[in-house]
Amino acid sequence: MAALTPKTQLAACALVVISLTSCDPLVGVSLRVNVPAATQAAYSGGYPAEVVVLYHRSGMIGEIEYYRVGVLCEATAQPITFKAGFGGIGCANEKPVKAWILPLAGDKPVCGQSPEPQRLLDRQVAEKPWGEAVVFPGVKNSCGNRDTEVDVNLAAPTPN
Repeated sequence: MAALTPKTQLAACALVVISLTSCDPLVGVSLRVNVPAATQAAYSGGYPAEVVVLYHRSGMIGEIEYYRVGVLCEATAQPITFKAGFGGIGCANEKPVKAWILPLAGDKPVCGQSPEPQRLLDRQVAEKPWGEAVVFPGVKNSCGNRDTEVDVNLAAPTPN
């Protein structure tokens, strides 16, 4: 077999780099979960309470997971916003995001914003969500790099 020239080696390396970097689209979602003072006051489950989101990892093998994005240690007279970022390789699709305020049992909590969304294994929430939003509204299998920001505004659920 003939030796490759430096020019051919460089071209081969360039093709490898292009194929590794251009085939996998990245999807990024920035959530802001807004908890108004009136919503904090309406929560009757006791404090501390966790703010939990149900997030469908758009394009990530269809994973639907619950995450803690923060902890409320008491109701305040000011609105509070918890931020959470999600990202990964995949295609963007319209998906729902749901959020709750739930009693926090067990752990000694660190109040406020979680540094990273904390995945909650084996979590299922049957009650009506306190807030809902849509990630990538109207989008179906968009496989280019995409980022979006979404607000989920919480309010005490009304009885059925």
